[in-house]
Amino acid sequence: MKNISLKAIRIPTIAFIIPILLIYFMPMKILGMNLKNELVLPLSLLFFLLCFFFLKFSFKSNAVKYVIYGLFFSFVFLFKLLKNQEKILIKDIIECFKPLYFCLFFIVGKKASEIYSLESVARFIVILLLFGVLFSSLVYFQFSYPILDLYKGRTSDEGNLYHFLRFSGFFGYPSMFGIYLILGMILTVCVDFTQYKKATLLLLFIGFAFTMSKTGFVLFVLLVGYYLIMKGTVKDIILTISIFFIVFLVITIYFFDDFLVVFNAFSSIDGLLSSTFSHRFREIILSINILTSENFDGFGPSNTYLKINHGPVENVLFFYVFKFGYFGLIYYINLISFTTYKFFKESETPIKLVILWCLLSLLIGSLAESITEEYKTLYFFPLLLGFFSNKKGRQKRQLTMLLGKV
Repeated sequence: MKNISLKAIRIPTIAFIIPILLIYFMPMKILGMNLKNELVLPLSLLFFLLCFFFLKFSFKSNAVKYVIYGLFFSFVFLFKLLKNQEKILIKDIIECFKPLYFCLFFIVGKKASEIYSLESVARFIVILLLFGVLFSSLVYFQFSYPILDLYKGRTSDEGNLYHFLRFSGFFGYPSMFGIYLILGMILTVCVDFTQYKKATLLLLFIGFAFTMSKTGFVLFVLLVGYYLIMKGTVKDIILTISIFFIVFLVITIYFFDDFLVVFNAFSSIDGLLSSTFSHRFREIILSINILTSENFDGFGPSNTYLKINHGPVENVLFFYVFKFGYFGLIYYINLISFTTYKFFKESETPIKLVILWCLLSLLIGSLAESITEEYKTLYFFPLLLGFFSNKKGRQKRQLTMLLGKV
């Protein structure tokens, strides 16, 4: 690479690569302490300040608009917290500023698109995901359980190992890992960054299949369907369906006992009522009830209050409606609308598919897995959306010497 000084490489490395690696490989828990969002959010803010300092942001009109938008919703959420709750945790205050965080890292992603090429970023993302697949394969070696438990939402000491054996990479949750593996497959198919496309795609697909993610499966089918309709032939469609069916059949047979336990649970009325699906359905009904009641402005963003009065949240739309009422609903709908606008504005296949991945993740996540709220993804998602929505297929200055090749 010619005419790129050591300083030119070092600055983006400090501002982008090191923070991403720290968050990506950060465990969910260590020495009994739960890290998750409590640590990711403050670290994310620190990394934004690093970007601001090293990359010398010039806040143009669009960037200022994003910051003002994020500040507006953040202060509305903070007002709700101070007004409604007596017992306030530091986590609750930090969480109020998620809209601002989202906007700040969207801006950082836009800045990254001026520094990194599409190929180098695709390569970097896929390498990280392949590490996740290899790391997840350690579930078949019992000596690795203590290490894996640090990165698992469902640990090895639970009675049923079904959820522990599902691949979750460094994301903690199989569904979230599955969603990001789909992103890796999109980039592998559409971006020319490696000569080992078929091998890379196969590894990513195997990793995705072993997540056994229902949310990921729906997202995969929608994206593959869209791609084949736009670019594929009848032969491509038949081959894709055949491969997916064979892999699904092999995994089903391999984990037959675990699937039988799940089937028995769902086949009974009690099992159905206690299932995740029914829990999410109840949250949809509760969301409607809140919006049509005197508490239409929500109950405030107190996690303690939410846990006591409802329990675990499976539906991110309910999460925002319960806490912030119509303001929360408007905020999330705005995210979907903005991403929809970016999708229809884009014309190039790789970028359009990635933005469609963002859009469908938001839509599916509104009723299931949250691509914007979960551990680590609240940092990565706006970063990716900012990068790809601003990329537009332009070839920027490459720093591929940092990343190498697959």
